[in-house]
Amino acid sequence: MTNLRKQMLEELQRRNYSPSTIRGYLQAVEQFAKHFGNAPDKLRPDDLRSYQAYLLTERKLAVGSVVARVAALRFFFVQQLASPFPLLAAVGAKTRKIEIGTAVIDMRYENPHYMAEDAGAADLIAGGRLQLGISRGSPEQVIDGWRHFGYRPSEGEDDAEMGRRHAEEFLELRAA
Repeated sequence: MTNLRKQMLEELQRRNYSPSTIRGYLQAVEQFAKHFGNAPDKLRPDDLRSYQAYLLTERKLAVGSVVARVAALRFFFVQQLASPFPLLAAVGAKTRKIEIGTAVIDMRYENPHYMAEDAGAADLIAGGRLQLGISRGSPEQVIDGWRHFGYRPSEGEDDAEMGRRHAEEFLELRAA
């Protein structure tokens, strides 16, 4: 089992996914990598789009089957590869004196509950040395970027308010 597969398995189990969902997610990532003949962490969003088209047009899979595979790949790319916390936890476990932390994390792209859990675990492993930078986001650089991560502002809320709400939720969860 590769280290990346092991990490994904552990993350799925930690989030209490069912055994059948775990098997399906792992298989979806494996098939995606096999289709391109490359490691999944070396593939990009354009590869995901072409793979989705391949599944629909050439393999003629039902839309529901494709959606399930895309959900697995989204988990892999968004939850598995994008999070800094596994690396920070590893650094925290191997060091004793240095501060560890992030640059600014744009809260429009984050689930505050998962982030609080991941940051809390990394901070615990690092012995309280984790320093986080968070932001509600800057519309100048990434207008509507949050849409690509599956988040939508609530009714009557713009993306800045959503980022502020996510940041506040995260800080409340972190303080608890």
